[in-house]
Amino acid sequence: MGTTDNTSTGTYQSTTSSSGSNRSREGRPKYDKPYKAFTGGFYAGANTTRYRGEDVDGNNLNGRLGYQIGVFARGGGRLYGQLGVEYFATSSNFFNPGDGQTLNDISGKIDTKWIQVPVLVGVKLAQSERGISAVRLAVGAEYANRLSSSNNVNIDEGEIRSGTFLGLANLGFDIGPLLIDFVYHHGFSDAVRGFNNSQRRTLGLNVGFKF
Repeated sequence: MGTTDNTSTGTYQSTTSSSGSNRSREGRPKYDKPYKAFTGGFYAGANTTRYRGEDVDGNNLNGRLGYQIGVFARGGGRLYGQLGVEYFATSSNFFNPGDGQTLNDISGKIDTKWIQVPVLVGVKLAQSERGISAVRLAVGAEYANRLSSSNNVNIDEGEIRSGTFLGLANLGFDIGPLLIDFVYHHGFSDAVRGFNNSQRRTLGLNVGFKF
């Protein structure tokens, strides 16, 4: 009987100890990482620009390549806001009726350097649990201030507007710390004084990192 009692007691103590250990583990707070509501980063990319009214016999001219470098800050959840600053260099063909009759006759271009301040409001169409990876869609506007320009079509630098507003549409992808963005810039006002339909039309591709 004594042996049986000792064994029973030992088994009870072991079970009690194990149950207490399980309760202790269950009672510990879980240190889950929170949703990442604020982020910032930088990017660089290429763009192509043309002016709205450029065409020859109904054929739109293709824009020449430019580039951009920028930084941004973004805050929010599934709905978010984003503010940025970027150095934007554009190069585009320019056609004025009477310069030629075919695309091969057009050789003019305008190179312009801008500082732009884009503001976006967007939604994450799909996202990871913490919001680090996502598919984003956003719209907004930006102010572009001209820094300098050059051209070979006899346009004075002063004829290119020093400041202008553009609309923005953005489709973006966050893949961990990596970001990829397609951005369309839609000019509302003529970029060149005295030339109707010279609103900027720019499509850009950015690749960058966020933290």
